[in-house]
Amino acid sequence: VEKVVAALKEDGQVTRGWIGVQIQPVTQDIADSVGLTKPQGAIVAALSKGGPADEAGLKSGDAILSVDGKTVEGPKDLARLIASMEPGAKAEVTVWRDGAEKPITVELGKLPKEQRRADASPATDEKASTSLAALGLELAPAEKVVGDGTKGVAVVDVDPASAAAEQLRRGDIIVDVAGQPVNSVADVRDAVSEVRKEGRRSVLMRVVNGEDTRFVALPLKRA
Repeated sequence: VEKVVAALKEDGQVTRGWIGVQIQPVTQDIADSVGLTKPQGAIVAALSKGGPADEAGLKSGDAILSVDGKTVEGPKDLARLIASMEPGAKAEVTVWRDGAEKPITVELGKLPKEQRRADASPATDEKASTSLAALGLELAPAEKVVGDGTKGVAVVDVDPASAAAEQLRRGDIIVDVAGQPVNSVADVRDAVSEVRKEGRRSVLMRVVNGEDTRFVALPLKRA
């Protein structure tokens, strides 16, 4: 409260720190897929290009575990910690990447005005789809479905009885699987196969729909 009152007296407004990331909670399935022992932290789904986090070297798929030594249990903790700092301050951010903790120094920027989010979902072309029945998905190269050189693999249909139905919907674009970019159904199959060989219980996918980017972790059936 004291900080807010002081800021209002000095500038007539409250200026908060900003690092430029889209984040989501680390669920148990996501924790399993990235090798964390428990669901903790905030996973980076996307970064603002040229933003503080991007410039500092954070990557999509990093799970932020702490800021200046303070534990991040989830997205609310991260938002609170960053917002309590002033633009220009340097934050020591610890992330989980490739099975190990990594410290990264981020110089905070100024929180911009909220940008308008797009609601549009891509149209789909049933003829372009190919089945990935093991995950309950009908997929197609996004370029064939959406056009205009779109990267990734489009979700054309989802089996309502599958685990995927709880997390994916028609029109979603899968852009990477287990950290590997995918542009064909074969790419998805290969990435899932590698995850199975590693003995993981779920596979992590980064998904885009309009301007929204998120991670989903799909459980894998045992052979």
